[in-house]
Amino acid sequence: MAVYLGQWAGPCDEILTETFITIPGRIYWIGEVMVQEPDTIVSQWVSSGRSDRTVIEIVPARPGVLTMISTKRVYGNPTCNGAPEEIQQSLTSEAAFLGTKFIDGRDADKFEIRNANGTRLQLMRTEDDRIYEGDFSFGGDPEGYPYTMKRDPSLERLPAAP
Repeated sequence: MAVYLGQWAGPCDEILTETFITIPGRIYWIGEVMVQEPDTIVSQWVSSGRSDRTVIEIVPARPGVLTMISTKRVYGNPTCNGAPEEIQQSLTSEAAFLGTKFIDGRDADKFEIRNANGTRLQLMRTEDDRIYEGDFSFGGDPEGYPYTMKRDPSLERLPAAP
């Protein structure tokens, strides 16, 4: 369980904002009849110039249980660099270790994760200072765990503070 302890960061996500564009209707002739089309309003997602990243601090709670404190940081640029403009409310979860499962040719750790949003099962494993999670895209097995792991890491370890 010690391999999970520390601070971890999720991917940097660009924050998009919805805008609406009016495409003017047109007037044209069909034979001797004039036809006027109405304006069309379409929705479009564009960069807001901002980004966010979730940072998770994992600490021991008691034997076999980890506490995970998840905080979202919002940045005034699209690359999650510099000091955050905003730090959003933290969500605290407990992850109880329930054993291991052989999946995708390696062992993964089985966890039951509980927080204010409920309880869920998840597989995790660490490799090269990255945490990989189970991928529920293909459903879950009879125990409730995913059949496969995500190919991309969910979290990367942050360097220890000096």
